[in-house]
Amino acid sequence: MTTEDGPLASFTAELDSAVILTDFDGTLSEIVVDPGAAVPLDGAVAAVEGLSRVAHTVAVVSGRPVDFLAPFFADTVELVGLYGLEWRRDGRTGRIPEAGRWRAVVADTVARARAELPGDVHIESKGLAVTLHYRTVPERRGTIEAWAATWASRTGLHVGAARCSVELNPPVLVDKGRVVSDAVSSPDVRHACYIGDDHADIAAFAALEASTENGLDTRRIAVHGTETPDELVAAADLVVDGPTGVVDLLVSLLGDQPAAVS
Repeated sequence: MTTEDGPLASFTAELDSAVILTDFDGTLSEIVVDPGAAVPLDGAVAAVEGLSRVAHTVAVVSGRPVDFLAPFFADTVELVGLYGLEWRRDGRTGRIPEAGRWRAVVADTVARARAELPGDVHIESKGLAVTLHYRTVPERRGTIEAWAATWASRTGLHVGAARCSVELNPPVLVDKGRVVSDAVSSPDVRHACYIGDDHADIAAFAALEASTENGLDTRRIAVHGTETPDELVAAADLVVDGPTGVVDLLVSLLGDQPAAVS
């Protein structure tokens, strides 16, 4: 893939004014049964870090906690975890104060889920959120969704849909759309792209589309896979084939710039 005369030629020509935002699972990493075993695809870290040295901003925007993402990426790469509840910028971490007040509620939710849901449901504790996975037991989806809805009504947590899972998050007004809006707000930014493959990325696409009203050059890039939502693909300016396609795209954006050594 080359961007010399393609849909991202303007980015390659002016990387210092470009914001490059990407999801993690299913985008930089393959989808795996055990969420804790996910790792970036070969070449992904080198491409992301290489771009972070020359672009205005490069960020991994994920539903994962920052603590999960941080070991993979150098401090030059901005990390946004739990859909914007927490972040790492210039090596320093932070989180929305309001979210921290829900930590005990989330811990109780994890304990209740482990006690009340079937033992074959994978319960992923994220500190400030919890994800209930049914990839290996799709027949449990209805049970999980009903339990999550009931528990959310009791606690005030917010229920969100994700790939083969249900999430319970603090009811804080933040999502990938807000993350995108904040990332492209600088007057120095002339180009911005977002790469994603899941339901939460739809909000990011919408925010990027809205930013074009201010003259920003944008690209919404969907990562095609068997579980990619049709709505995301329909909203995309460009579709790439799986995480391998993402790595190829990122390498092409680097152009003659050297990739980092991972």
